[in-house]
Amino acid sequence: MEIVKKIIRDLVLSEKADPLVVDQLKIAHWPAFENAFTQNKLSPQLLPLIINQLAEGQVKLIFQSFHRHYSFEIIKENHILQIQRKRIFTLLNEHAIDAVFLKGQLLAEEGKDRVTRDLDILVHVSQLSKIIKIMANEGYKFVSSEIVRHFTPRERKNVLSTLSWYNEFHFFSKKTGLLVEFHTNLFPRARVNPENLEALWANRPLIFENIQFVEESGLRYKVLSSEIQVIQTSVIINVKRSPSKLAFSLRDLSDLKNLCSRNIDWSRLEKLSEGLQVKYHVFSALALLNRFMKNVVPENLLSQWKSFLKPSELFMYRLHMRCMKDLLDYHPIYPWVYRLLRIFILGGRGRVFEKLYFLRKMIMPSRWFIIDKYGLSKENPFIVFYYFLLPLNNIFILLKRIFGIKEVPKK
Repeated sequence: MEIVKKIIRDLVLSEKADPLVVDQLKIAHWPAFENAFTQNKLSPQLLPLIINQLAEGQVKLIFQSFHRHYSFEIIKENHILQIQRKRIFTLLNEHAIDAVFLKGQLLAEEGKDRVTRDLDILVHVSQLSKIIKIMANEGYKFVSSEIVRHFTPRERKNVLSTLSWYNEFHFFSKKTGLLVEFHTNLFPRARVNPENLEALWANRPLIFENIQFVEESGLRYKVLSSEIQVIQTSVIINVKRSPSKLAFSLRDLSDLKNLCSRNIDWSRLEKLSEGLQVKYHVFSALALLNRFMKNVVPENLLSQWKSFLKPSELFMYRLHMRCMKDLLDYHPIYPWVYRLLRIFILGGRGRVFEKLYFLRKMIMPSRWFIIDKYGLSKENPFIVFYYFLLPLNNIFILLKRIFGIKEVPKK
């Protein structure tokens, strides 16, 4: 596993592979490499850096086969995305829908494919009912009630009743296999994350004011300004897919690196972060980027931001930085501590009900969590039994990580 970690680190940090390390690759390393590469959603263009250094043999054949299959899948998905994006935005323009293209290929490094399996679009809340009709006419089914776990049974019957706190509304086409997500805000403000993101909702007009334009295939798209994209990606890294959740993705860090390499107005970024009250999250993500990618962000800027953190935020920042021992290795204890403390420290004042809600979720997670974790069906009568297994399983995982017990690779 250490060999795989070393190769992935080199690919991400310096886009090269050490020949001496590559030479040690065996067939037994393949499952760990495939899992790390796909889980972190890395670009297929990185694979030839390894393949070109491998000696002829079965290991090289496996990597070549994976490269062909993985590249084909990404190219095919991006091609469908490009065609459907143009079609959907043309329709939205015809119906006078003010739409902003989010994330996706916008975050990719120039000349490289980005692993993207859905289309994200930011729209105004008032236009959502109109969008549902447009997408239905295009053969897209409104599937939010089927895939979002945070809805109550009553909300599943009327998804639009969640507009006061939820921000993503999903449409799926069986014909193209594409999932389209319409966002009414960058992040939800309740039930999903314990961090207080209320200011993103209170200052929603500020997000729509920071727009720029890009042209592709004869169509002009609205996109978020580079500074707002940095804020969005930073909150994803620090909240949605953070090290504390053991769900950190190297792709998100690469996205942030690509954004920061553009012409960022750092003083404007600071003002926007303050206005949206996410300065702690932006700072933490940028500090994490500098820790692993080395001086992408000016150090004097980070030092200045750090001096303005509250003592509680500074404590949480230091704790969060310790959640990862290395780029691909989590600390056995700190993520659990951070997840518990963030409910009370980052949850904001006057949100007692929200804090109790997330505390309960840590102790007794939702039925959907149990179903996913153990691969059960919704109708399984033994779901309650699996609830009793969960604490034992968590204790086992914690002990395994503390004592460094490693799984024996299957032959």
